[in-house]
Amino acid sequence: MKAGEHVLTRKQEGFAQDVAAGKTQTDAYRANYDTQTTNDETVYPEASRVAANRKVSARIKEHVDKAFDGVSVREYVLGKLKAQLESGKNEGAKMQAAKLLGMTEGMYREVIEDSESHKTMAELLLQAAGDDPAKVLALKQVLDLDDDAETTH
Repeated sequence: MKAGEHVLTRKQEGFAQDVAAGKTQTDAYRANYDTQTTNDETVYPEASRVAANRKVSARIKEHVDKAFDGVSVREYVLGKLKAQLESGKNEGAKMQAAKLLGMTEGMYREVIEDSESHKTMAELLLQAAGDDPAKVLALKQVLDLDDDAETTH
């Protein structure tokens, strides 16, 4: 870094640190700039403008790179999710963070119930034979099934 290349104002530095820490650009803007009399329609474009500033975006990258120094991506992401869950203002984002944290801990598992798994091998073979009476008869003979045997067919 050249001398003076990333010299930021106190507000810009605070914004860069907050964004790198996981805050949204609008939340970082509100935390570092006077927005008491600013409406929401103005905050978003102003936050975007600050983030797009070459010096600010470079400083955000420096903070993120420093955060990753010696930390695995998993640890970093989990830290961000925990921070969002603990201090986020958006309830939807907090719920999503909770869900993702739960998924990493194995709390949510997709369960696929297979109704076919309760059938016997004979039932599955007869089902595979379909409506072909010759195949059904041949399978019954091979499997030594009586005509009265209970099947799904």
